[in-house]
Amino acid sequence: MNCWKSINISRDYGSTRLSLISFSSIIGFFLFFYLLLSSIIPTPPYMEYGLLPLLIGIPVLFIFHKLLHCVPIWMIGKKAKIEWAKTNHIPKLFCHIIEPLPRNVCLISTLFPVFIITFICCVGAYLSPAHLHYFSILASVNFGLSVYDILYAKQVTRAPKEAFISDHKEGFHILIKSNRV
Repeated sequence: MNCWKSINISRDYGSTRLSLISFSSIIGFFLFFYLLLSSIIPTPPYMEYGLLPLLIGIPVLFIFHKLLHCVPIWMIGKKAKIEWAKTNHIPKLFCHIIEPLPRNVCLISTLFPVFIITFICCVGAYLSPAHLHYFSILASVNFGLSVYDILYAKQVTRAPKEAFISDHKEGFHILIKSNRV
């Protein structure tokens, strides 16, 4: 008789320390991304539009980032939805996974936004080098958002390959099939 053994993993990483790591990652990734692309792509004089593109782009990037978490799940025919929740009076957007997912699908879903948005920013910078600085800022903010996802993926990779991951508000559960009689 098969049954499932559950291992609970909390999402409480220590918000102050993780926020500092995320902010440091934004700065480090900006320096790396901008310097790399500006040395590869011949750049004309930059076109400046002030802060307006960033004031519009960063909230759109945040929503797009969260939406991209759901895309791989929808592609395999599973259910997931974007939801708002209030934590400490701060609205928070997240991808709610309704049913347990195979480990590899969970990993793809977790890391999908960092790869897709970084790729889009690379292509955008290549096609419009005069806006390289804006694409670099958006890519680095996305990478800062992805620090949480990378830590989550790091924990999920420790699960057995045949495990399923069940997402909960307080964390996630790793479901492992065990053969008990």
